Amino acid sequence: MIIYQRALGLGFMALAVLVFIGARQFPPGAMGDPGPQLLPMLVAVLMFPLGLALALQRKVVDENAQADKGPVDVKRVFLSAALLVLTVVLLFALEWLGTALSMVLYLWIAAVMIGKRDPLSLLRYLVVSALIGGSLYFIFVQVLGLTLPVGLLFEE
Repeated sequence: MIIYQRALGLGFMALAVLVFIGARQFPPGAMGDPGPQLLPMLVAVLMFPLGLALALQRKVVDENAQADKGPVDVKRVFLSAALLVLTVVLLFALEWLGTALSMVLYLWIAAVMIGKRDPLSLLRYLVVSALIGGSLYFIFVQVLGLTLPVGLLFEE
């Protein structure tokens, strides 16, 4: 279990660095406006120490998990890698899909990958993902006044 935590933590740290570097390419804000680079930079700054904490964690979170001496669980390694790839793909698709749709898709696909896959669960995941994604988008745009990508698919 610890090897998975370390690998996933290191992966998210690397992703945080890539997101931070990529966000610097967005134009900075002017006259008090935070600009489009603030949100991805903030996510990267928060993601890096969380990845570091996961990578350095010594205690096994799941008491029922096998010790590191057991065989490597290929399914768990694949799932961790797939979630990391999903994160990268949707970060790059953000410009085309827009923030709201990207958040909803990310949450829904991640929930489908991790959870049950019966029709009722898929519908629940979609509803919860839409509520969370829509709420976050509302908070960032309406409450905080941030300018987030609408997506090339939805531009007028």
